Amino acid sequence: MRVKISTKTANKLQREGDTDEAIAQYHQLIQSTPNFYCSYYNLGDLLTQTNHLAEAIAQYQNALEISPNSAFTHYRLGEAFLKQGLLKEAICSFEKAIKIKPNFHKFQNGMGQAFAKQGQWDNAAKCFQKAIALQPNSCWAYYNLGEVLSKQKKWEKAITQYQEAMRLNPCFSRSHLNLGEAWIEAGELDTAISKYRQAIELDPNILWPYMKLGEALTALGKEEEAIATYRKAIQLNPHSVWSHYKLWSAIDRYHQHLENFVEYKPLGYPNFPRANCALKNRQEWANALEQIKSLGLPRHEDAPKNWDTLAALDCILKKFDKKAKILDAGAELYSAFLPCLYLYGYKNLVGINLTIEKPIGYGSIRYEYGDITQTEFDDNTFDAIACLSVIEHGVDMDAYLEEMSRILKPGGVLITSTDYYAEQIDTQNKTAYGVPIHVFNQNQIQQVYQRAKELGLEATTDIDLSCEEKAITWQRFSLNYTFLIFTLQKSKSSLGNFDYEQIKNSGNALRVDLGCGINKPEGYIGVDKYPGEAVDIVADLSQKFPFPDHSVDEIRAYDFIEHLPEPIHTMNEIWRIGKQNAKVDIFVPSTDGRGAFQDPTHVSFWNVHSFYYYSVDHPKYLELCQRYGFNGAFKVNQIENISGNNGIVHVKADLTVIKDGLYALGNEINFALGGNADSYLTSGWSKAEKWGRWTLGLRAELRLELTEEPKDDLILRIKGKPHVSEGKTEARVGIELSKKSVGEVLLPGDKVTTTEFKLPHSIISGTKILELSLYTPDHKQPKPDDTDKRKHAFSVYSILVDG
Repeated sequence: MRVKISTKTANKLQREGDTDEAIAQYHQLIQSTPNFYCSYYNLGDLLTQTNHLAEAIAQYQNALEISPNSAFTHYRLGEAFLKQGLLKEAICSFEKAIKIKPNFHKFQNGMGQAFAKQGQWDNAAKCFQKAIALQPNSCWAYYNLGEVLSKQKKWEKAITQYQEAMRLNPCFSRSHLNLGEAWIEAGELDTAISKYRQAIELDPNILWPYMKLGEALTALGKEEEAIATYRKAIQLNPHSVWSHYKLWSAIDRYHQHLENFVEYKPLGYPNFPRANCALKNRQEWANALEQIKSLGLPRHEDAPKNWDTLAALDCILKKFDKKAKILDAGAELYSAFLPCLYLYGYKNLVGINLTIEKPIGYGSIRYEYGDITQTEFDDNTFDAIACLSVIEHGVDMDAYLEEMSRILKPGGVLITSTDYYAEQIDTQNKTAYGVPIHVFNQNQIQQVYQRAKELGLEATTDIDLSCEEKAITWQRFSLNYTFLIFTLQKSKSSLGNFDYEQIKNSGNALRVDLGCGINKPEGYIGVDKYPGEAVDIVADLSQKFPFPDHSVDEIRAYDFIEHLPEPIHTMNEIWRIGKQNAKVDIFVPSTDGRGAFQDPTHVSFWNVHSFYYYSVDHPKYLELCQRYGFNGAFKVNQIENISGNNGIVHVKADLTVIKDGLYALGNEINFALGGNADSYLTSGWSKAEKWGRWTLGLRAELRLELTEEPKDDLILRIKGKPHVSEGKTEARVGIELSKKSVGEVLLPGDKVTTTEFKLPHSIISGTKILELSLYTPDHKQPKPDDTDKRKHAFSVYSILVDG
């Protein structure tokens, strides 16, 4: 009798929604009557509803020990396995349920869902078809079959199944949504738009139909309607990062400059006083979430992760101005971090992830493929790097810290967050996203700080690794832990007395002495593997040289390159760091004397003829060397043997770096005969004359590959004059950048002028390539009897692009 009363009490509590008390009642019931099957089954249901899946699985298994032929318990166990992603176990449970009760449609439907998650589309389709045969009025079976057929790109059959699901349940908005997607794939955009609108009518509070409707309208060229739709989505959820992305993209297509449009401005600035600390308790992340909301910022859908987002934003906003270059290492498209910085006015934002197959641009944000342990970025590229909730997913910490240190500018900061608890958390045999789950403990984090310090990365504040509770619960794996954020700053002295940005901005030439030892000439930056009074940068030059591409004006290497093991690598790096026309002065022991071989520290060997293989003066040698990995070209100005004492001979090579086609901002392109314009011109130009070149007809094009990615708007200056038609005194001249007009002016035809055009950063962001067109709609058409048959349009003397 007591069992019956307790069961009724637990069931009543469950119906009233008091799940915690109901769970407690079932636990008491199990203790008092351990062989009562229903207690385990009902407790499993309650635990599944509250997403305590591991515990639910255990209770269903307990129930089956008492009643092994309960088909519904096998089915419930299969559902719990399915939710936890344990697909093989789920299929096994569904099979047992079907074997006991073969004619129940829900069992087939569950099996089909498990097969579908495994990508076994044919097996999944067979299960859903069996479910429909057993229960022709099952809306879900038709819907699920439609999804499988969509995955197989069988659009017409998928459409039929979705229509059947809608016939059985006209108010089922998901059927309308998926039917719309199927119609899009079938090429019926108008029909798809109709279905999306129906889905919105059925449930106007679901975000996704608005997103799909906006995409379909954009595909039809209805940008105004798409913009209105995305704005409705933002009203529904102001913090939806994806809605803002889509809105920005639609506006950009609508030919409005993104910099002139911001849907809303933040309502203030974040306040996060600690930069190296553990998340103390649940209240801390709840407070961070409320602060994000109060600032009107997009928020992370996983509420606790707004804690580290807020910390990273606070650090960057306090330390760096709007021109700073920021990297999100391991960025996800749904992350709110970069969009928040965009709203605060930052313009140089990059995110990388292994899952991004091709570059994606949203205004000033550029996402691209990248491995955070081995990126393609130059040394000293970023002012700040954030890596939020990434390193716990199988990242090699040594490689990560070394790479972040390399690409971070001196004085820049690295902000990292991760899963943490002071004591060791057992994650054995637990995997997520294809890699083992890891929760860092206190000893491991202290080792990370130590390794970072060795690489010139120091904690910005005191470190507090204490916490009050395990503030984070990962229900899927029944794990409890907390978060940690640590902020490291790259030492400004890690490059000694060298500050590349300061030298660049001063306008002074950058002169570098490689392997300087103690004999560095005045005015040079000394680089050597070993510290010394003359050494400004300590670096291993057998690896990548510690200078950006195209940055150095003069390169000196005296009694040094023979100590580097790979000659082609050495010459590649000298060419890479040199500017166009940079001077190279090399003094190296020659194999024509005994000095090259007698020193055991010499690991590469050179003579006069060695340098011909890197020179445009000897094209056959150069072509051979390029086949073996040489990427550049030099011009030999002078090369000679210099004899010294004791039979030692040196080669002195005076070289010039050749970089045809590459353009450094601020350098003038001279269009006159003997000038340097040939490397940049693509079509529509006359031959060079003493003064410059004509454009031929309506349009002339040139392509500039910049030596560095622009950080802001650029200015294009053209010196020249238009050729005006008879009876006219002026002519229109315009510039297009990447086929988008950036300006048109009316110029006098009787004098040479210099005209400026603004090249907006919104067009050139994320690329080093400038594709420019100079167009002259008023160009003169020559008469048939003219002796000069050219279509005179515009005479160009020079062009210059600058920041």
